[in-house]
Amino acid sequence: MSLANLFFSNVLFYFVSFSCIYFIFRRKQKNLKITSLIVVGVLIVSWFSFAFQSLFSSTEFSLRQLILLIITTITAISFIKLKTKIELTINTDKKNKIETFFFLFIYTSVPIFLISLPILSTNHMPGKFMLAPLDLLGIIIWMLGIYIHYQNNKLLEKFSNIPLQIKQRPDLIGFIMQFWSFYLIAINGVAGNLTFVGPLLVSIYLINKSHYPQNKD
Repeated sequence: MSLANLFFSNVLFYFVSFSCIYFIFRRKQKNLKITSLIVVGVLIVSWFSFAFQSLFSSTEFSLRQLILLIITTITAISFIKLKTKIELTINTDKKNKIETFFFLFIYTSVPIFLISLPILSTNHMPGKFMLAPLDLLGIIIWMLGIYIHYQNNKLLEKFSNIPLQIKQRPDLIGFIMQFWSFYLIAINGVAGNLTFVGPLLVSIYLINKSHYPQNKD
């Protein structure tokens, strides 16, 4: 299974998934939560690429694929449940349905697949079965990142109306650490060192958007 086949099959599957999500949620609310949609998209790509590659690839299975799938899932679900997450929304009530649909598909697809590069790379050519030191380092950084994210998010819920910068948002630093841990795990796969664009994009976005209040519909 080539990387191109894996990529385009993921794009097609995300298009179908996005279509369902878009038309279901558009009926329930006027404002679509773009950031959460992107996170859900990364989760969809993670599971589909893992399943697709496991079923149709002759590449030897690696333990890091399963670990990366588990921690990506936990990170995505924990972000969606947060009350103080950074959320970009778009009002679709007065917009053309078809134009809005294709605009949002393209608008979300680009960051989703850039962020998912470490995951796609790991599932395509995961490398050796056994874990390497960088895998263990990635797991440790992820555990530390999710701990920082959760603990500080509880505190920040009390100050949700106060503008804060990135240095005052250790919860975001914890979230950024989680995505860099994905990269550390992906490095041990073939060409995984080239997937730094994913966590870099997350870091730039969160640093630029790190002020309150964020959940404005």
